Amino acid sequence: MDVEQPASSEPRAPRLGLDRDALLHPDFLAAAGISQLKIVETTGSTNADLLRAVTIEPKEWADLAVLTAEHQTAARAGSTVTGSLPNVRRFPFRSSCVP
Repeated sequence: MDVEQPASSEPRAPRLGLDRDALLHPDFLAAAGISQLKIVETTGSTNADLLRAVTIEPKEWADLAVLTAEHQTAARAGSTVTGSLPNVRRFPFRSSCVP
């Protein structure tokens, strides 16, 4: 997204975890148009996990369902960023959404 990532050689400041209460609040979900939000501690890829989930249990994942993770070990092809991305106060960009 628009957030610059530090070079891998730069030390990172500790990152606060996601504000689960704010993200799961019905007002936030309604304003963002999110039908369902699931937050997991760690994953390789939210995209792969969500694709697998909607394939196995399609009725459990409505349109505009979102899966996000506190820590992600796999990045998109061509990306050099892995791990926990900076905590920002907008839609969590290390998430996957069922369109």
